[in-house]
Amino acid sequence: MGVWYFYWTLFLGKGNFMDFLKVRYQNGKLIFSDGSSRSAERYEKPYFRFRKELLAIRKRTGRETIIRWADLHRHTGYSLLDSTIRISDMVSHTEFAGAITDHGTMRGTLEYYQAMNKAGKFPIIGEEFYVESIDGKLNGNHLILLAKTYNGYKNLIKLSSEAYNHIYYKPHITKDLLKAYHSDIICQSACLSGEIARYLADGDYGKAKKAALWYQELFDDDYYLEIQRHKISVEEKVNPQIIRLSRELGIRLVATTDSHYVNKEDSSIHLCHLCIGTKSTVDHPARKFNGTCYHLQTADEMEKRFQDIPEALDSTLEILYKCRNFKIETGNINTPKFEIPVPFTSDEEYFTHLCREGMKRRFGSNISKEYQNRIDYEISVIKQMGYCGYFLIVQDFINWAKSHGVMVGPGRGSAAGSLAAYAMGITEIDPIKYGLLFERFLNPERVSYPDIDTDFSKAGRPKVIDYVRQKYGEASVSKIIDISCLRSRVVIRDVSRVLGFPPSFGDKISKAIPDDPKISLRGAMDNSQELQKMYQSNPDVQKVWNIALKLEGLPRGVSIHACGTIIAPSAVNNFLPQEIAKDRQTGERAWVTQYPGPQCEEMGLLKMDFLGLRTLDVISNTLELIKKTTGKSISFSQIPINDPRSYQSLKLGKTDGVFQMESSGMTNLMKDMFYDVSDSDTPQKGNEYFERLIAAVALYRPGPMDEIPRYIENMKTGNITYDTPKLEQVLKNTYGVLVYQEQAMMTVRILAGFSKGQSDIIRKGMAKKKAEILDEYGEYFIHGSEEHDGKHPEKQLNIAGCIKNGIPETTARIIWDKMKKFGAYAFNKSHACAYAVLGAKTAWLSTHYPVEFMASNLDSFIGNADKIHGYVRKCRQNKILILPPDINKSYSWFNIESKGIRFAMNAVKDVGDVCAVNIENEKEARGKFSSLSDFLYRMARYQKINKKSIEALIYSGALDCFDGTRAGKISAIPAMDQMIANVQKTDFDQVSLFGNSGTDRFEPISVPEKEEFDSIFLASREEEYLGIIEHYPTIKYRKLLQRKHAVTIEKLLNTREKTYVFEGIVKNFRDIPFKTDPTKGIYVFVLEDETGSINCVIYRDRNTPIHVGTDIREHAICYLKGYVKGNPQYGPQAIILRSYILSDHNHI
Repeated sequence: MGVWYFYWTLFLGKGNFMDFLKVRYQNGKLIFSDGSSRSAERYEKPYFRFRKELLAIRKRTGRETIIRWADLHRHTGYSLLDSTIRISDMVSHTEFAGAITDHGTMRGTLEYYQAMNKAGKFPIIGEEFYVESIDGKLNGNHLILLAKTYNGYKNLIKLSSEAYNHIYYKPHITKDLLKAYHSDIICQSACLSGEIARYLADGDYGKAKKAALWYQELFDDDYYLEIQRHKISVEEKVNPQIIRLSRELGIRLVATTDSHYVNKEDSSIHLCHLCIGTKSTVDHPARKFNGTCYHLQTADEMEKRFQDIPEALDSTLEILYKCRNFKIETGNINTPKFEIPVPFTSDEEYFTHLCREGMKRRFGSNISKEYQNRIDYEISVIKQMGYCGYFLIVQDFINWAKSHGVMVGPGRGSAAGSLAAYAMGITEIDPIKYGLLFERFLNPERVSYPDIDTDFSKAGRPKVIDYVRQKYGEASVSKIIDISCLRSRVVIRDVSRVLGFPPSFGDKISKAIPDDPKISLRGAMDNSQELQKMYQSNPDVQKVWNIALKLEGLPRGVSIHACGTIIAPSAVNNFLPQEIAKDRQTGERAWVTQYPGPQCEEMGLLKMDFLGLRTLDVISNTLELIKKTTGKSISFSQIPINDPRSYQSLKLGKTDGVFQMESSGMTNLMKDMFYDVSDSDTPQKGNEYFERLIAAVALYRPGPMDEIPRYIENMKTGNITYDTPKLEQVLKNTYGVLVYQEQAMMTVRILAGFSKGQSDIIRKGMAKKKAEILDEYGEYFIHGSEEHDGKHPEKQLNIAGCIKNGIPETTARIIWDKMKKFGAYAFNKSHACAYAVLGAKTAWLSTHYPVEFMASNLDSFIGNADKIHGYVRKCRQNKILILPPDINKSYSWFNIESKGIRFAMNAVKDVGDVCAVNIENEKEARGKFSSLSDFLYRMARYQKINKKSIEALIYSGALDCFDGTRAGKISAIPAMDQMIANVQKTDFDQVSLFGNSGTDRFEPISVPEKEEFDSIFLASREEEYLGIIEHYPTIKYRKLLQRKHAVTIEKLLNTREKTYVFEGIVKNFRDIPFKTDPTKGIYVFVLEDETGSINCVIYRDRNTPIHVGTDIREHAICYLKGYVKGNPQYGPQAIILRSYILSDHNHI
């Protein structure tokens, strides 16, 4: 280990200083390298049985701890579906020092580094790379690289990132890359999959020696030959040769163990984990680990295994020593440089200029004192915190988007509380007008990076990201990784499958897990009696469950974060590692950070969330359609949010397409919120309605929802009582109810004299339920405080308290307790206000331009048949005609015609975007199609069309404009297919030599005269290809039921409690037994006719069925008798008393 004496001091974690000393044993004493000594304890003496010298750690607060080895080769769950070791387990099982060396990734690096520091242990950072062989092949050779210093860490980052430019099954680093980025890195030859070991296993000692010499020349004495003992037969051949190489070339051995699971008994769990990754079963695994001891080892185990070559263990301590100065630098601010225009000389100067000019643009030259003071304060805080550059970057891409036709949202989150953001055009909400607080966004007493998330139209979002890439450089902009994990239901199905059980077995267990995406397996077991019974009564369930518990939460895969983007001052991989990931939804491949978003911010990088919001596309498209149909040009900012007619529509429950208001529960709340809207209301009254809309957005969520009845009662009666008159100015707009976090902040300011920053600390304490903050500041709220905190003199308090301000202690405690209770659920008013703006503007569009608005909503859901079905139904209910697809009239969007909205061609199943655009291009190039033959000929010659698309066009009715029935056209498909083939193989250049266009070379398609399909069959195919039904088979039964006074579903929806007769098609049929008595339960289904649909419920007892005739089932046409009852969660439901089957509407 070099010279006998070395000594250094490390900083490891906050305030955790320690000294490293070399130690040897002599005559019952431990002799340390600083000259000190002490008696050896009984357990310490055996450490020197065959080791001469070890390391000792002396913490400043205690005696020495002897270190016998450092664990330098081990994998976490970030080696996807390869290791079951969680970072927390790795840290807890590390005796003092250990490395993280995941396969081909550094995803877990920062998490591991921080967890080890927190535990007072020493982290070594590395990766097990896939490396090019000396003959230039990318064949998956393993190589361990460890960072000695921060510079070495930066080189690891480069190598880890650049490997994704050389993917052959796995990301590889080349020898040239190693040469470029090898400094301050320790290199180990890795396991049996390492290049050296593979050559030796093949019996090619010469090639192994050549490779070892190459690495030795590059890394010098930082290159080690790794030796492992996992009781694998090939090790008996390889290990002696490794020792031989070591002695011949003077390369030191290092003893490691290839850890992939925590405890020795976890090997069977690990095999299941491997089988999940390889989609195999434990009985026939596609991959398994030969040998034993792939668990996290102890020093005792390693000494026992390598007692014949103790120098290999000594090398682990030598490597630990070499890494002694390693530290990851976090907390720096690495904001990209914004280019300041002339004549400005600094970010601060230009930022101030934009704020001042923006204030004039928003408010004119005569700015009130309140607004002037607020902007001055915000400018000073932003300058003080060093965030001027951040604001300049954000305003730049937002204003670029607005100037290039990209719809931008009015704001999002707490940023809407900033007047500076409003002045610069970042947001579109006046924070003072709506009582929004800057401190909720940026607080000098709570140092954190600003967080301005921005909504863009989904169509425009990629344009904005491209602009940012062009401005700051492609390499400086990166998307963020999204790491998926084995969640409760998924891991149950996975484990069940790999154990060889049929899919139905895993499905049965997983379906018993409560329908909560965040629920854990333990939480599910605690909350489900059904699961408990299954577990107690079935050993197979126990087996699956127990294994799934061990695997739940481990990383399963990586993708691209939906909206997160990093902007760095130079190449992103100068700061953190990157990789190439695939978007789960789009299939797009892009560079992403290997660290998740919060860790990117800890590394000081600017993280922006560019969110794509469908509603903004709807608004943008609606405004374009308004201009097209009426000639009126309306901008986003011109759409009023205080229009009484809009609120009257909400009062009537017309919430279709209205942002955040569409759910049945929210629709019912709108009826209560705007019960008093009248035709005579003015825009001034509309301002009050908008405040109610903000409250509705904030209240309609778990927790705050409990306050809705009190809010509505106070609003309607006006009987509002305040605990103290001083609260009226805070709670007046919400009728005496605490709704927003900002109200809690204002309460402590006004009643107890809290500063702006202190009020935000209270807000955070309540939201996070931090008892230590609430207990401390609760007393300050009531009794006040000293000028400074006694425990922390540097912390200034100086809080007056309620009592000093004339509020009795009893009243103060009541107010504090109320705030503590509701403050945990209170919502951010800034965010609620921003979303209420979108709600009000979409309500206005829906009210004043319903056809254009609904066409845009339909457009936004192309590809989602269920949504299109729902919106078509809403259109019909609102007397908006939906015209069927027509080959000559339809476009690749929902187009407005004089009679209504024409169905979009690419919304037809099996037609799709490409075919729809081809049809559109052909019509644009050569006009409308004159016949079926003309359509087929032109599409085959000039575009592309296939049999599947033709069938879809026929069944959807898009070809009804041509002669013949749909049945006839379907029977003619073979002839159509033949014509297309003939056209496509014709050489039209040759044909044109004879002055013939070629059209007369092909026989026109003759559609056989066939009787049309019956209405039931037509309806089934329309539903399949359009998601809607044009030919409702229920209509033909209407006359039969007239004597029964049957009503349509549209009329039924407007009734309550009265019994009616009605009919329709059954959809989404489910039989749900009661858990307490499976012989009883409910049938739940949707009944639909041409006017609408309604949820239906039948309470049933299997021993005494209530049905007459055939049982209700999917796609049956039923005649039902029942009444409608309101359900606050699911909306109106029809309670069925009697049912008859009229016909069967099954897909034929």
